[in-house]
Amino acid sequence: MPTVAEVAEFLVSLAPVELAEEWDNVGLLVGRHDAPAARIMTCLTLTPDSVAEAVAGQVDLAVTHHPLPFRAVKRLTDETTAGRLLLDLVRADVAVFSLHTAYDSAADGINHRLAAAIGLTEVAP
Repeated sequence: MPTVAEVAEFLVSLAPVELAEEWDNVGLLVGRHDAPAARIMTCLTLTPDSVAEAVAGQVDLAVTHHPLPFRAVKRLTDETTAGRLLLDLVRADVAVFSLHTAYDSAADGINHRLAAAIGLTEVAP
């Protein structure tokens, strides 16, 4: 069974974190590197519904496009939606890995695919 670190290594091979914008928050954002990653879920954004699905499905790792947390967290409480979601993920031992702008700029990432779809050539990050 792969670990979170092994899945993260594969994801970084597709979308190197060096391609992420300076202001972005990409990589392993929640969880332990040595945790098992037998059940993996993907989603665009962690929402109350997708977090509930991850918890109910006993997911080990959620791979997302948009990061949670996005900005630095000064306080982790249930007073905010992001806080509640993060607390639920931690309680259920669900790791979170986000790709965001690293995948946007990757060689076969979102922007490359969009550029190809409209016929652009000589595309570079």
